[in-house]
Amino acid sequence: MTGVFVDQFVSRAGAGLYAEDLARNDAEHYAGVLHENPPDLPGGCRMLTVDDPDAHEVLAGPAALAWCGHGPFSVAVTSVAESLDAAEDEVRAVVEQQLDRLPP
Repeated sequence: MTGVFVDQFVSRAGAGLYAEDLARNDAEHYAGVLHENPPDLPGGCRMLTVDDPDAHEVLAGPAALAWCGHGPFSVAVTSVAESLDAAEDEVRAVVEQQLDRLPP
């Protein structure tokens, strides 16, 4: 399962703060590992990885979630997959596709 949200703000700062706030809240909620500027994602992105079996009841499996600011846009991508590696790969691919669709 993969989900995507793109939100537009008045400013770059608003989009960045929103992405940061969502990442922090979900890291606390899912008790996952939050990575600042993870490999293979643009600078300023955050990725949360959740491989805790207790969280699987809510997420239905290993999950990766990413939030990136891009100009006045905030892009959030979530993937739940059969493995954490598969979820991370999906998130990276979808983030790249979504960012490519937005104006510079």
